[in-house]
Amino acid sequence: SGRKLDENKITVSDAELEKVHDGLVAHLSDNHSFCWDEVCWRKENPDIQLKALHLNEHTFNQKQKFHQFLKECFYIPTKQSLITYIRISYNEAFN
Repeated sequence: SGRKLDENKITVSDAELEKVHDGLVAHLSDNHSFCWDEVCWRKENPDIQLKALHLNEHTFNQKQKFHQFLKECFYIPTKQSLITYIRISYNEAFN
């Protein structure tokens, strides 16, 4: 998508954001095929037992609703970014 306003900003495309949503739903459903080794311990250690598999006990329809919820929460309007260079911490504002 044509989101990039500033060449120095890192922007996320709609397709990349969709992959993140798919990966999160899969991860929470105990499917680690989309996971990165650096982030998910289960990918390299499948014998690790989780206390509860978050989405495994939910229906396909419930998983789809969760996926749609993620889309709505992480929607990025055109020409905007998830990353900003504006700092608003009190220490930085007054120093």
